[in-house]
Amino acid sequence: MPDRSIFNQVAIKLNDASHGGGKPIPPALYEDRIWLRAAVKLDRSVVIGNLKEGNQRTPESIPQWPSPRDGKRVRFEIGTELPVYLPNRNDEWEYEIEHAGNQMLVANRMVKYRFTTAEDEMSGYQHFVAHHHFLPEITKKALGNTVFVDPMRTFVSMPFYVDEGSSNAVFESKFWKWSDKLLAGANAMLDAIRVCSANEQDFHLNTNSRPIFVVAAWLEGELVPGQIECHQVAGNVFEAALLPTSGFTPDQWKRVDAILSDQENLKRGDVALSQAKTFKRFGYLDLAVIHLCVAAESLLGAKYEQHLLSNGVPERSIRDRIREISTLSLLLSVHTYLFVDLGADQRALDAVKALNWARDCRNKVVHRGDSQREIDENRLNGAIHGLEYLRTLVGENTSETGAATSDE
Repeated sequence: MPDRSIFNQVAIKLNDASHGGGKPIPPALYEDRIWLRAAVKLDRSVVIGNLKEGNQRTPESIPQWPSPRDGKRVRFEIGTELPVYLPNRNDEWEYEIEHAGNQMLVANRMVKYRFTTAEDEMSGYQHFVAHHHFLPEITKKALGNTVFVDPMRTFVSMPFYVDEGSSNAVFESKFWKWSDKLLAGANAMLDAIRVCSANEQDFHLNTNSRPIFVVAAWLEGELVPGQIECHQVAGNVFEAALLPTSGFTPDQWKRVDAILSDQENLKRGDVALSQAKTFKRFGYLDLAVIHLCVAAESLLGAKYEQHLLSNGVPERSIRDRIREISTLSLLLSVHTYLFVDLGADQRALDAVKALNWARDCRNKVVHRGDSQREIDENRLNGAIHGLEYLRTLVGENTSETGAATSDE
């Protein structure tokens, strides 16, 4: 017989008062938040696609949200599970914080339940998102009292309102902005917690990708437990999935194998540029601009060093002074003219200007602590494309052993 003690431990943790099992939810939150007041049935049949880009979706995949009537507005609750546990606040497992005028629920005892009832034994599982104090109630409904329990990490949620018109139309047009506000609140809280914690390294990176959200809506004053379903929504299906499953060619896989087997050297400039693109893709614009500058300095610095060597400058003289003569500022303002005809190539000149802008942003982030909100994503895209173009001009076989790393 297999050792089933681990299952007993899970059951104990879910119900033990030392893990919050016996601590009541604050009354104000219980009355105001659907996730705490009701076990909300989750429609697992579909993940609604990319609302930002208006992808075509079949009619049956679009929820029919209630619309305002009789002077009552519709309340939407948009929630998501973070990739990390946030700390309890003053021994409270559920609490609210305010960010930019928005109230965000933070809940550390949320659970996804899966079970079958006698009535729907043939149709498969029912799925619910609910607080763990609903476990005894759900167990009574489950066939054979068997409930599959998936404890969630910290769950965050924000309310949004539709005062008039079609809730479906408003939701389609505003979901992206609403979900942005929720993620901004969660990220601001993570930033503040790291700064105030002695163990800041224990906390996850901010969540700028598009996770799967759960969304519920009801007419204010008509929150009826058991009669409201929530739906899964992904602002961007591919970002919500996090991992690419296609798009890699056989030649690209051959290069991966060559790098992993040390047949090809992995250049730090290439790594930095790929990291810059990744950080930009997921919204970390400050880290993107820093890594872009590392990539630019690595590529252009190595090319400049080759130029000096080819013109008879002793290698030792270069090595002793590389940090002085090969700063990113000098590379972009002076040295690049030695190996790229910027006077005849407007695209190359524009690339240098874009990278100078990125260098200025990097300095503001590093030296003044400027927020990534000050960084224009379109200009950052232009700087990335500019470096890729310069890369084609100076050649990709450049040795990067001498590239410097500088703040200027």
